[in-house]
Amino acid sequence: MMTCRITIVTVTYNCADSIEKTILSVLEQENADIEYIIIDGESKDSTLEIVGKYNKRIAKIVSERDKGIYDAMNKAICLASGDWILFMNSGDTFADRHVVEKCFSCNLQDYAAIYGSWYSRKNNHLVHVPCDTPFWKSKKRYKSMGFSHQSVFVKLEWARKFPFDLSYKCCADYNMIYNIYENGGRFYCANIPIAIYDGVGGFSDKHRSLQRKEHARILGIENTLYFRIFFIKEELKSKIKNILKIK
Repeated sequence: MMTCRITIVTVTYNCADSIEKTILSVLEQENADIEYIIIDGESKDSTLEIVGKYNKRIAKIVSERDKGIYDAMNKAICLASGDWILFMNSGDTFADRHVVEKCFSCNLQDYAAIYGSWYSRKNNHLVHVPCDTPFWKSKKRYKSMGFSHQSVFVKLEWARKFPFDLSYKCCADYNMIYNIYENGGRFYCANIPIAIYDGVGGFSDKHRSLQRKEHARILGIENTLYFRIFFIKEELKSKIKNILKIK
């Protein structure tokens, strides 16, 4: 039996083609006390009309200009009243109707974050992505977060201590998680798929070079010879892949 409240946040801007499945996925979570918040950046399409269909079940709906997705997420952190918070992008969904219930079936108050695996949608097929190598377990000098922000619940008090740094365009979520870990936050692996990530072609996918640089900045290796060599190699790999795709 759950004894905590979970805040789920979706940030939108012109998401009429994807927002409804995300809303339904959140509202269909069973046996869970959920506060759902939607932060919209003044959409010009029918996003708000679709959201309005569910306004009686959505705790807070805000539509105003923002400075980007991470600014909108910070607004949600300020508005949230749950014990834990998770950010679910428009188009993404929970892996099933019992994810929240399963994640919080035991007492996790001593933890700062709860993470799990996820599914990525590729060519209309779901590919399971395990989370067995979070950054603190990796032996590599350059390492990614190890899980998606759609598959991690962060205790609200920790999210407020380390909000999203707007100087990062791709990786403010990684920066938050990294800071939580570096400041003593404990992480619990739920060992279940939490989300279905449907964001192929998203901002990070289109800006891999910037993402690599921001990862290096978070890890404190951006000015090292190691990273310069690594960066050149990865850029060459990307160029070769693009050339092969064209052919």
